[in-house]
Amino acid sequence: MEKFTTDAITLRSYNLSESDKIIVMYSKDKGLLRCVAKGAKKPSPKIGSCFDSLIASQVLIAKGKKLDTIDQSQGINSFSGLRKDFDKLSYAMYCADIINAFSIEGDLGSEEIYELFYNTLNAIAKSKNKLNTILCVTKFQMNLMEILGYGLELNNCVKCLCPIGESAVFSKEAGGVICPDCTADYNNQISSKLVNFFKKIAGADFENKYFVDEPIKNELTIMYCFNLMKDYIQIRSPKKLKAQELLGIV
Repeated sequence: MEKFTTDAITLRSYNLSESDKIIVMYSKDKGLLRCVAKGAKKPSPKIGSCFDSLIASQVLIAKGKKLDTIDQSQGINSFSGLRKDFDKLSYAMYCADIINAFSIEGDLGSEEIYELFYNTLNAIAKSKNKLNTILCVTKFQMNLMEILGYGLELNNCVKCLCPIGESAVFSKEAGGVICPDCTADYNNQISSKLVNFFKKIAGADFENKYFVDEPIKNELTIMYCFNLMKDYIQIRSPKKLKAQELLGIV
């Protein structure tokens, strides 16, 4: 029987039978994985680490005709800080929902997405307050869309391609900014300062002082950026996102 090893983060699980479960994971090497975990009611220490959602594990998978089987797992990171704070857990599950919606099985280019997801969960677990958590999730949203080919255009007008000046209009449908000459809709105006704030979020890594230590004072700006990206992702998503409704993320 062919077997392979990969690092994976558990997204969710559901019952297959009275004793077995299906574990849905996002893996570093093969994208989305749906695997059988035998004996779910009494999981053995060999595979116990992958049963809980939002746990990173190294898993040994046995290939099957229809479904692969988890043969062994060893925990890498439990992101324990997520389980001590409801807001952190809620936003982490929202990120998992996005990963599940956009992911495909057998994706050999999944390493970049896995690393982004892993680093996001780690940053959320360590974040010092709710706004820092939301800032981390906003970066996750922006970077994931860039990886998937849906990155925001923030430098040039998406219609005429001219450089953006001091003000523009943001279009969720078009996926970027539109100059004043190309639109009469000024309901979604975005300033150059806010555009630069978006770029700073996307460009800084999670270990940057910007995410870790710097006090966050402008709640309005952070929530605006998060909600703008949330709405943009909902437009692009091939599946309806459930976590934002179930967990009160509005």
